[in-house]
Amino acid sequence: MLQMISKSVLLIGLSTALSGCLLTRNPDFNDAARDAATLFDDISAVPELEADELPSSGEARYVGIAALNYEERLDIGSENNDYLADISFDVSFEEDGEVEGQISNVQSPDGAVGGTLDLQDGEIFANGVNGDFVGELDDDGTSIFISMDVNSDFHGDGTGEPSGLLGTFSGEYESDTEEGDILGSFAAEFERP
Repeated sequence: MLQMISKSVLLIGLSTALSGCLLTRNPDFNDAARDAATLFDDISAVPELEADELPSSGEARYVGIAALNYEERLDIGSENNDYLADISFDVSFEEDGEVEGQISNVQSPDGAVGGTLDLQDGEIFANGVNGDFVGELDDDGTSIFISMDVNSDFHGDGTGEPSGLLGTFSGEYESDTEEGDILGSFAAEFERP
């Protein structure tokens, strides 16, 4: 009897410990959610830069994780996000420098989602990157057209390239059966060449 009680207590403890873990059907989504929360915390711990603290020349690449949600913005590391994806920015700090960006490797809690979103009219504005992510996703046979504005802020210590970029999305989506708002956020860190 004592052995059964010990096993029951052990199982209850294990169940409680696992309840804090992300347990969607998609391990890639689970990994991205954990990584996103850590990345966001790391970048937000560094001060936001002012526009005059950004480099005036050079190029940099930023890579990270984006979260997209229908109708509401959630924490980037939430298992309740509709999609998590890789995000990248290639930034030119030259005067009138361009910014290229892409959202790819999109994952839902149920599996991989096809398609990419590309940054259009990407530019450095004030102390961050602005532009529009536009493209089409294929979620289990459903085509979803997405267009959303990006607003962001560089973070760093004011010397050299900014160490990270935090931002938000807001826009619209449309499929054959519905349309509405899509919102999100992202965290991207400087990638050393």
